Order: sequence, then structure tokens, then C-alpha cells
Amino acid sequence: MDKTQAYDHTRVEGTDLEEIALPIGAVRVQLVRPESHNPQREWDNPLFSEQQGVWRLIGSAGTGVSSLLLDTIAHRIASGERPENILVIAASKQAASRLRRGIVARVAGDSYRSASTMVRSIHSLAFALLRSSKKENLRLITGAEQDAVIRELLAGHIEMRMPRWPEQCREAIGMVGFARGLRDFLLRAVERGLSPEDLEELGHSYDRPMWSAAGEFLREYEQIMALGGTHSLSASELVSMVLETELPDTNFTTIIVDDAQHLDPKSAELVAQLIQRASFAVIAGDPEQSVYRFRGARPTFLTDYPVDNELKLHIPHRIVAQPGAAGVEYRELESVGQQQEVVADIIRRAHLIDGVAWKDIAVVVRSVGMIASIRRGLLAAGVPVHIDPTDIVLSQQHIVAALLLAVRAVREKITPSELEELVLGPIGGADAVTLRRLFRALRKVELRYHRASSETADMPSRPMMRRAIDILADIVLDAEPDPDFLADVTAELTQRELDILSRIRTVLAAGRQPGSVEEILWNIWSATNLDRHLLAVSLRGGAAGSQADRDLDSVMALFDAAGDWVERRPTASIDSFIAHIREQELPTGVRDRRLATPEAVSIVTAHATSGQQWDTVVVCGVQEGQWPSLGETGTLFGQEELVDLIDDGIEPGTPISRAAERLAEERRLFHMATSRATRALFITAVDAPDAEEALEPSRFVREFAEYNAAVAEHDNHAGQALTADTNETITSQPADETTAKAPNLVEATRPHQGDLFELLDAVDTETTPDAGKAVGLAEPVDSYTTRLLSVPAIVAELRRALINPQVNQRAKDQAARQLARLADAGIPGADPTQWWGIADSSETTKLTVKRLSPSRIEAGLECPLRATLHQVLTDEETPIALLRGTLLHAFAEAIATGADVDAAREAIITAFDSIVKAPQWLKEHEIHVWKDALDRTALWLQTTRAVFEQVGVEIAANVQLPNGVQLVGRIDRLEKTDDGGYHIVDFKSGINRPTKDETQNHVQLMAYQLALRHGQLTDTDAAIVSGSGIKVDGASLVYPEKPGKTIATVTQASKSDAELAEFAAALPPLVEELSGPVLRATTNRHCRSCQLSVLCPARDTGQWLTHPTTGTTET
Repeated sequence: MDKTQAYDHTRVEGTDLEEIALPIGAVRVQLVRPESHNPQREWDNPLFSEQQGVWRLIGSAGTGVSSLLLDTIAHRIASGERPENILVIAASKQAASRLRRGIVARVAGDSYRSASTMVRSIHSLAFALLRSSKKENLRLITGAEQDAVIRELLAGHIEMRMPRWPEQCREAIGMVGFARGLRDFLLRAVERGLSPEDLEELGHSYDRPMWSAAGEFLREYEQIMALGGTHSLSASELVSMVLETELPDTNFTTIIVDDAQHLDPKSAELVAQLIQRASFAVIAGDPEQSVYRFRGARPTFLTDYPVDNELKLHIPHRIVAQPGAAGVEYRELESVGQQQEVVADIIRRAHLIDGVAWKDIAVVVRSVGMIASIRRGLLAAGVPVHIDPTDIVLSQQHIVAALLLAVRAVREKITPSELEELVLGPIGGADAVTLRRLFRALRKVELRYHRASSETADMPSRPMMRRAIDILADIVLDAEPDPDFLADVTAELTQRELDILSRIRTVLAAGRQPGSVEEILWNIWSATNLDRHLLAVSLRGGAAGSQADRDLDSVMALFDAAGDWVERRPTASIDSFIAHIREQELPTGVRDRRLATPEAVSIVTAHATSGQQWDTVVVCGVQEGQWPSLGETGTLFGQEELVDLIDDGIEPGTPISRAAERLAEERRLFHMATSRATRALFITAVDAPDAEEALEPSRFVREFAEYNAAVAEHDNHAGQALTADTNETITSQPADETTAKAPNLVEATRPHQGDLFELLDAVDTETTPDAGKAVGLAEPVDSYTTRLLSVPAIVAELRRALINPQVNQRAKDQAARQLARLADAGIPGADPTQWWGIADSSETTKLTVKRLSPSRIEAGLECPLRATLHQVLTDEETPIALLRGTLLHAFAEAIATGADVDAAREAIITAFDSIVKAPQWLKEHEIHVWKDALDRTALWLQTTRAVFEQVGVEIAANVQLPNGVQLVGRIDRLEKTDDGGYHIVDFKSGINRPTKDETQNHVQLMAYQLALRHGQLTDTDAAIVSGSGIKVDGASLVYPEKPGKTIATVTQASKSDAELAEFAAALPPLVEELSGPVLRATTNRHCRSCQLSVLCPARDTGQWLTHPTTGTTET
């Protein structure tokens, strides 16, 4: 193969580079200098001007606390203070990153250098101090790793049946909730400097056996972590350990603490020791944003630490009531689905109409569990979404899961479902339709090989046919598959399926190359060729781009984890690394290397909004029961009692009501979430008291409205007006710069979007409707309806108007005109030729129906649509009743041909047990019931049929009728009576036998009688072919599965020539009807269980929107 690659030579202007050779098709990215914007400003307050002593700086959200701190730091650097003498402490690494970017933006034009990191989180600071004072190797363990270690140790406790834990909780040791509760308890204990011995002593002193057991576990955990050669510490252990040692000499003369309300007592103690050595310190924060009590945080350091000066900021710089400000809107919806649509509509309107960048919009939810559904809804609406990459669980990212599965496929046997996942995932790139075509082709080749091997002696024997998924496993997972079989498969497949197989084999072959953990992962990742594809999609932006960003972040995080793993365990295998990643169930806390904020909407939890702001914020799902969430933390281990004992000296068992405390914290959390917007704030909730899970808006929504109304009344604003069209309260009084104003609360029962057709008229005539009027709304409506501002939604609305008989002609003309414009622009769905039900039938030629089977005759007379299309249905799982019926036929055939009854019964039961996929309890019940059916069948064959002469079983019939119709089928059993007539026996699965009258008109039996009346037996009695006719002595239906002492049978009398002639006359019209292209759908007894109901026009679920409902429908 020619390995040369074409290159495109591009000259770079303005540089010394002559040319750069790039592969043709490579993605070109042009780097541009960011716009220079220095947000630094001067402040008129004593803190900024004096910058001496210890200050307490308090200000509510949006009053500029963080901005004042950043400007103060920039001013000190500009004044000549060395950056390494300045320490900025943040409560988290995300907050530290934001502060770092803020400082860089303010000092970008100055030339300075620093010998150390200026901005640190409290745990990063503790780690740096501890590492400088200790010579041993230290490592900060992530929460995900610690959780995995704890669950592994607890699993060992279960296996060894250790009696450490109290009897009442031993059954819960293996549960995830138990491990999480234990981890949280130990974190709170370690934060307060408690050792294993301390926990054991406290447990004995206060009769808390869970504390004593947790102390023993903590000792075991510390011993296990010490075996790794590196001293691995959790974030809580870092702070406690650094306080146990003498702090090293530091040169920090300026110490700035932001969000001090988030510090736990030990962290506050560390900061206090550092402040004592500084000449200038600022402790900043807002006690009303103290929302991390569940992590041990207390606002007491911010409020009670002795300071020289105190400054409070009052004026908010975010949402204020001023002319043109959007204020606050509250949307109350009827369902969760409608809420997602409304959120997507709000965001799209803010971006497309108000010009707000995607990255300046955020959706705030109460808990992590809500993020996934909101993310899916926004992506479906075409909104790019960003979730903090440090919050991802690596093993749950689909591209990481695919890479790990590829590694496992090389090194161990994977299950069929995992192989299917590999084919359908990012590596294989197949969809369900392509996979089905691939399976069909593999089965076709396998069938051909199976037949050839049984007919040709020199071919390798294939005693059993393999399933399609097993064939696929042999082809892609085997390093050296059968070359002849592979060649036949290649000839059978299309290029699409061949590409899928080739891609998977290439990736797995790359994974078989020897190397380290990182090298094996890199080989597999490189072989996928997904890097360029994801980069190209990412650069295009939009919803797909945001997903590509997420995938690339996940892959980078995986390689970071691999690098860290190899660094800690140089001799570790790839298998141990895969197990390490798969067992992690918490966010890994990976590095975030982004240099720019992604152009996507942020979805964050309420707690994660601390220290952040956006132009537009949607606080979604403010429901009672979820917000406030009043559940107590750590009840199993008595976590709150331990914290109260250590922090406040309250002994365990003292009656304390924490409900008011928790409610106050939840209220502060809601206030923090609703104070993140600089321009527009939207609050949504669902009011569905009659839903399956009753939902009602949170009490905080009404409190918020009442608070704002009280503030507005107190401020005595003038110029308030209530518009009749929108129920909006509009404030026209300019905001006073010196007074904090509360935002307007607008309860919107309908979006301010107006009538679509009047708006489109305005666009057509290049005029804009009155912005102060809700066009087309004469009065408020009770139910909230939304038209998602997206191309598909607008096209759907226009199409709906065009076919709605209740819409006036003017609106229809306008809809048609706008659809024509959209169609000319190439918008999908706007062209009427693309509409379902408008275009002509795709097929006009008739099917060639040459033969009819008795079962198809019965189905065709009932419903031609079902009789034709049931042949293309593929059941996901064969019903147990069908499998049982097939085996019953085989059992009856075996007995009739002379097989031993007991041996046949045992073989059939074994086969049934091996092929039926059902719960064990159901399988045992089915086998028990089925054994009775087998016994009844054997008894019936051995007793009642002895008076008849058995002609044969499973006799093939192929008879040409005089009217040209060909009857084909198989007769289960054919018997000869004493008078020379022939009796037909048909075995049926199930227990519902027809009545005597219904049996006389049974279509299948009549079809068999008709075939015999126009046929004859071959010389060997093995088949029935066209002939002069055979005397028929009736036909019987046999129901072996119907419970009873004897077998259930019904008999159809021998039909006369006239009756059979009348029946035969109905067959040619049936052949014509089954030939199509129009198939009749008729309501019948099988409709309730028919798999075609979703597309059947005779059923409500399959009705065409362009056809009226009728009982019998053509399609």
C-alpha cells in the first residue's frame, strides 16, 4: 500500500515561515488575539485606599466583593508589591481558577513575574505547606478514588463476615449509600482532627457503636493507604495534618480570603495562623451565602474573627428595577416536559432575539440528578450545553466507556451485549438498521456454509449453526479469523457494513500491540480516527459541537488519569487501570485545561453558582420537596451529632430541632441561585397536583414574590402600570444608584411572543409590531403555551395552520407564503413534497403472490394488512408460548415416529430449559405445567389414536387448485380411517379452543380439506401433491396444553363439495388483495395484541393525520 500522503502548502503571511505543510483535509484553526478588556477600576472606599491591617469585607451577591478584591490585588502589584508575597485563598479550585483569570485580566498590560502560585484553594494551600515541611511523598487522593477504596474495603468485610459493624446495619454494608454515608462521616471527623482512637473513644463514651466501628474502619483505611509507598491524603486530612506540624516560614505579607463563609473550622484555623503573619489581610464573603453546612462549613470565621476594620457593600450591580430591564419572570407549568420546552425557548430567545452569547446563559437546578434530563432537552432543541468537566464520572462517559470496552475486548472475552455496544458505539459507528443488515448477511453466509459442510465431505464440519452475534465475535474479536469465511462475508456485505467491521478490527489490532497503559490507550484512540472528526464538529459549534467538546474533555481526562496511574504504579497493568476507572462512581475531579469559556449554556447546581454570574439565568424546577430539601444528612452514622459535639459541645442525644436551621440554609441557597443574573432571571416550577407524582411549586417562589412586592411598595416607586394584555408590572422609575433595589417579579402566564402570523406579516412587510403589546392576545390565558423558537417548531406551526380547517384563509395564505420562502432556503420539512401523507405511494407495482398457506388464508380473510406485513416483523424475544408450541410439535412427531416416550420427554424438557430466557421461578412453573402437556400428548397418541392408521406426520402439501391458487403447508398428522377416508390432525399451542360452531367454519381446517380433495398422496406417502382427490373424513384441532385429565380436542366434519367450492371461490380475490400495493386494514379479534397497531390506520394509534377515522381503512 502506498503510504505517501498528499500535503497542502500554505504560506503564512507576516512571519518568517516560508511554508507549512499540512495534510489535505486537515482542520485549519486560526488563532486570534483576544479582545483587550481591562476591568480594573478605582474604588472610593478606605479598604482600597489604605490597604493596611485586617479587614472584614461583607457584601451580598452582586455588590462587587470579588471585584473589589481583584482590583485591590492588581493595585498592589502595580504599586510594586512582589506577587509571591500575595496569597489569595479561595474555597474551591473552581473559584481559584476564576479569581486567577480575573487577576490576569487586570494586570495583563503590566510586566511582572512570580516565583509561586498567587491564587490557591484552601486544600491546595494546605498541600503546598505540608509538602514544604515534610520530606515524604504526598499525594492528594480524589473523592472518586477514596470512594472506590472504601467500597472495596467494605466488600472485604462482607466476604470475611467481620463482626465490626452493629448487627442492625450489616445487611446494608454492601450498598452504595452505606459507603457514601461512611465517607461523609469520616470526612467530617478528619476535618475536626479526630483520629481512629478518638472516634472509638467517643463511640464508647456516648454509646454510639457506629462511631466506634467507623473508628476501626478509619484505622484499617489508613493502614491500607500507607501500603502504597506514597502518602495519599484526602482534602480533609491535608488541613488537619498541616495544623499538626509547625507552619513553615512564608513570605505572605498580603492575604486575601474570598467566600470565607465556605470555610470549615480547621480551614479557618489555618487561615487565621497565616493572617497573623501578614501586614494586610481581607476576610471577605457573605454570611447569607453560607450553604455548605453539610460539608462542615461555618460562617463564624467570617463574622467573628477579630479585625481592625470592617466594610459593607450595599449597592447591587446585577438585576435592578430600571427602564428596559427584563427583571424577574416566574413561569408555572403543567408538566415536567413542558417545563423543559419553556426553558429551551427562553434560552433560544435570549440568544437569537436579545443577542446574548450562549456562554452568558446558565440553567440552575437544585441537584445533580436534574442535570441529565435538562441537558437532553436543551440538546434536542439545538442549544449547546456545557457541564463542568471536573464533575464528570469518567466511566459513565460514552466515549470513555467505548475505549475501555475496546481494551477489554482485546484482553478478555466480552459478552454478546457488550460486543453489540461496541458496534453501535463511537468506535463501530453503526446504527440499529445497519446492525440488523449486518446480522442478516452473517446468518446468510453461515447458512450457506452449514449446508455446504453437510453436503461436502472435504469441508470442515459445522454441526450447529451459530447466532449472528457469535459469528460477529469470531470475525472482529479473533485475531486470525477463518480467511475463507471472512472472504465470503466480505462479498456479501455492502461498503457501509465492511467499513464498520474494518474499523473495529483495526482498533482492536492496535490494542494488541504491547506497551504501557498510556501507550495502549493511545494506540486504540489513534486507530479510531475520532480525534479529527470530534475536533471538526467541536469547531462548528452548536449542540453537536458541545457534545464533541464533552467527548474530547472526557478523553483528555482519561489520559490524565492514565498518566497519574502510571506515575504512582509504574509496573501496573492495563487491566488494573481499567478496573480502577470502572469502579469509580463519583466525579473524578480531572484537570480543566480550558483557556477559554466554551460557547455553550452552562448547567450548574445551585451550590456550584457560588462566585459566578451570567447575563441570563434560568432557575429550573423550584418544587416543594426538592427545594427546600429538608432531609437530614448522615442519619445512619449520626453525623450531625458528631459535628454538634465537636463544634458546639452539644452532647449526643440532646433533643435538637434542626428543621429551622436546614430551612434557613435552603432559603439562603435559593437566594444565592436567584442572584446570579446581571440582566434577566427566570424561575420555573411545575404545578401538577393530579400527576402520577404530584408536583407543586416551592414555598420559596411565593416568598420571593412577596419580598419583592414589599420592597417595591417600600421604595414607593412611581409610574407603575398593569397592562391588560400581559399581566406585567412595569416600573418606569429610574434606579437610585445609592440604594439597593429588588427586581421586578413578573408572573407570566404566556410568553410575550405574540401571534405567529402577525409577526410573520411584520417580517414580510419589513415592519416591527408594537413592542409594548402582546400581539394577538386580547386577554390573559390560564394555560401556558409555548412555541419553541427553532426552525423545526416554526415549520410545524406553519404546516399545522395550513391544514387546520379552523384557521382563516388569510392566515393560511400567510403560512403558505412563509413555507415557500423556507423551502426555497432549503429548510427541511418546509417543502410539501416532503410531507407524510401528501406524496403519492412509493410503490405502485403489485406483489407476486403465487401461494397461500392455510394460516395465511385465515389471517388474510381477517386483515390483509397483518397477513402481508407480519412476515417482515422481527420479534426481539420469541414468546415462551411459541417456543413451547414448536417443541410440542417436535415431541408429537418423535412419538409418532417410534421414539422412546421417556427419552423424548427428557430431551424436549432439556431443550426448553436451555433456550427459554425467563426468570427461574417462571421457567420452573412453565416446565411443571408443560410436563403435564407432554404427558397428555403421549397418552392421547398411545390410546385414542390406536384405532387409526397413521399415514405420516409433518406431511408437506403442495396442491394446485382449479382456479389457479396454489395451496402449500404442512399437516401435523394425517390418519387413515377404517372406511378408507383420511383424517387431518392439527396441534395447537395455547388453551383457548373454539366452540363447536366456530370449529365447523375454521379456515385452516377447511383449507387442509380443500387441499386433500384436490390432491393425492405420493408413492411414499411423504407428501400431498396435485391429483384426482382424496376422501376426507374430517379434521381435528388438538390442544395439549389445556389443563385437564384428558387432552382437549374439537372436530370439523367432512365438508361437502359445495362448501369447499364456496370456500375456494373466496381465494382468488384474497390473492388479489394480498398483492397490493393497497392493503386493507380491518378491525378483528387480534387487534389488541397486533404488533402493527402503531402503523395500522384502523387503530387510533396508527391513524393518518390527513385521513378521517374509519372502521376499515386502506393504506
